[in-house]
Amino acid sequence: MLRGTLTVPSADLDAVLQALPEHMDATRAETGCLEFNVMQRTDEPSIFDVYEVYADRNALDRHQMRLKQTAWAEASRNAERDYRVSEVD
Repeated sequence: MLRGTLTVPSADLDAVLQALPEHMDATRAETGCLEFNVMQRTDEPSIFDVYEVYADRNALDRHQMRLKQTAWAEASRNAERDYRVSEVD
């Protein structure tokens, strides 16, 4: 499980919002993705709460490798990520 926040600079917010739907669809279609949610805070629009669950660590690692060449990676490159990864029983 991965949980945390993504804080996006205001200059990048529009690009992140445009790239997010495709990113979410592609991630949810990945083998081993059990749950994937990225929710923009209404009171702080530059902060997104992130919650991801994968079948195992290999599925998470494959997800992170896939991201490197995507529009999402480009749009969110300046975002601050504060994530915690933990094992799910």
